[in-house]
Amino acid sequence: MMNKKLVFLFLVICSAFFTIQMDRENDYRIVAFILALTVLMWVFEIVPLFVTSLLSSFAFIIFGGFNAKLIFAPYFDPIIVLFLGGFVLALAFQKTGLDRVISQMLLSRVGGERKYFLLLVMTVSAVLSMWMSNTAAAALMMPIVISAFGSKSDKNTLSNAVLAVAYSSSIGGMMTLVGSPPNAIAAKYVREAGLSFGFLEWSILAGPFSIISILFVWWMLSRGMSEKMSADHGADAKIRIDRSGKIVVATFFVTVLAWLTSGWIGVSASVIALIPVVVFFSLGILKENEIGQISWPTLLLFGGGLSLGFVIAEKKIDMDLLSIIQGSVLNHHPLIVISLLVFVSILFTMVASNTASASVLIPLVLPIGSAFGLPASLSTFLIAIAVSLDFAMPVGTPPNAIAYSTGYVSAAEMFRKGIVVNLALGVWLIIYVFAISLVR
Repeated sequence: MMNKKLVFLFLVICSAFFTIQMDRENDYRIVAFILALTVLMWVFEIVPLFVTSLLSSFAFIIFGGFNAKLIFAPYFDPIIVLFLGGFVLALAFQKTGLDRVISQMLLSRVGGERKYFLLLVMTVSAVLSMWMSNTAAAALMMPIVISAFGSKSDKNTLSNAVLAVAYSSSIGGMMTLVGSPPNAIAAKYVREAGLSFGFLEWSILAGPFSIISILFVWWMLSRGMSEKMSADHGADAKIRIDRSGKIVVATFFVTVLAWLTSGWIGVSASVIALIPVVVFFSLGILKENEIGQISWPTLLLFGGGLSLGFVIAEKKIDMDLLSIIQGSVLNHHPLIVISLLVFVSILFTMVASNTASASVLIPLVLPIGSAFGLPASLSTFLIAIAVSLDFAMPVGTPPNAIAYSTGYVSAAEMFRKGIVVNLALGVWLIIYVFAISLVR
């Protein structure tokens, strides 16, 4: 513990020294230091993560001169409402026992083998994320995997299972244009360049990368899972679905159908996420006091992350970073350029949402890609996927935040395991895109 605090203190001092040396105005240096301090506090978990989010917002207002309304607005951003709907759905599944019913059904399909059950759950999570938000997919699958692994698993096995659901939900969202906002942003810029980049083209390009990525994550997190679980694991008796359970199932399918058709019906996914909230509390399936069981710290944590992204854009820290990149990639081999773009994107999305990261990076990277002969479709694909490869920070993606909210994964453990996934999938993305660029 003392070593951890000493390392934290050393990095804080280094950050302070670096920001003081910046040849920028004083308020820019202050914001840069608050940003660095926030990231370090998230990684080292000096205080609860949501407290760090609130402290950073407080510091930006008091010391950075930001308007309080602008800083606090992201705390009820549409993505936060989407979180809320996903959490309420998951809570209803747990209360009615549907999570245990589904876990029993899945276990019976794989003969109780832990690692193959985990692969099946990861596959379902990924497939759901292809068609609905990865937030909702992770929130729905998390209680199922906890129900199956929870009561008789050691801490490491349970934390690996929780991370597997989060990571596969994020990876699954990469496979379709509707699976993750950065994908749609990438397609938008390609179309603006006068090229065709439709649903099928995206899935053909992203599919092989995502499938191999899921298999790697499964291999990494399932090692040591050799023992079997019984098919009724996590349940005391045969569970019957009562009236409340049937309403939850019906509401779930209506919500999913609305999510899948949100583009056609003209209603955003965040608004649709209110359906289960209204239905379950209106019909008494969930009681008023049970709203407290929602992971409010996670909502505050992610709201703080979105607020941080706003500050980065407002102070143009992102633009400064990109100008450094653009100046450093000239006269280098395309493989080096691709590598630099991938890992800068991953670092960028660790402190800003992947949507914000894609919105900033894609238009700035397009000229770099064209200078090295990369087609617009490949340049935008590279960034859209790279900004979704944050598996190390709870604030990095909604599924990460949901995994952290379970209490079975600490921020330090997520960082330790997630950084390995970041590096491995980052290298895999570099190889994949470079190989495709050679044949196009």
